[in-house]
Amino acid sequence: MKVNVLAAIASLSFAPSLFLPGLVAPAFAENVEHVRQLLSTKECSGCDLTNAGLRLANLTRADLRGADLSGVNLDQADLTGADLSGANLTGAVLFRTNLTGVNLTGANLTGANLNGAYLAHANLSGANLSYANLMGAFLGNANIAGALFLETANLQGVQGLPTGVLQPEDYYRIGYENARVGNHAAAMDQYNQALKLNPTFAAAYLGRGVTRLQLGDTNGAIEDWTRAETLFTNQGNENGAQISQQFMTATQERLRASRRRSGGSFVSLMNSLVPLLLQFLVF
Repeated sequence: MKVNVLAAIASLSFAPSLFLPGLVAPAFAENVEHVRQLLSTKECSGCDLTNAGLRLANLTRADLRGADLSGVNLDQADLTGADLSGANLTGAVLFRTNLTGVNLTGANLTGANLNGAYLAHANLSGANLSYANLMGAFLGNANIAGALFLETANLQGVQGLPTGVLQPEDYYRIGYENARVGNHAAAMDQYNQALKLNPTFAAAYLGRGVTRLQLGDTNGAIEDWTRAETLFTNQGNENGAQISQQFMTATQERLRASRRRSGGSFVSLMNSLVPLLLQFLVF
């Protein structure tokens, strides 16, 4: 039920992007000769490596400019310093792949799975990251300025994101994704980042209030919802203002009922409250 509540909250500012995980690559490549060429020379510019099985391969400083790597399995491979500029990596599996210093300018990473990938000093300028999974990836000193469709990528748990790249809505979405899987401490950090960049982002206050409730900070939740109601009202969003007020009213009523019973734990209170809040988040 908590997941549904969070999903509904997200719709106040935008519909959360659906995550399309990287496709599991078949074990064999369509072009065996090109695979042999790559492994023996590391020179395979423009090669057809569609669906190639290259798990754990040593491809340091490989030349893969403009290569077709769609559906390739590069799970835990080492591509340190490789040139993949303009390469097609649609649906590629790059789970925990070492991509240190890799040139990915103009590469197509649509739907690629970069879960846990190491992208320190990588150049992603102009790369298409539409629905890419970057969950838990490391991007220290990476260049992602000009990366396309970053707002649709799964950035949950990403480390080392360059400052000034993400917008408040991006931090909000990352916060939502963290809250959705129960990582409320991380969600709090992301909501804080969103509000640091945009102190009048009403939906972020509403989402952070739910996260605070999940963490047991009822007073903090009510404060956030109060702030959300004021902002929504000032911004002419009557629906958002009403929902914020209903959150506060429902929480306060449940608190009073809990005190009268003088025996219920906060966990039981929260569990009984969440289904009640859900009815207020139908749009």
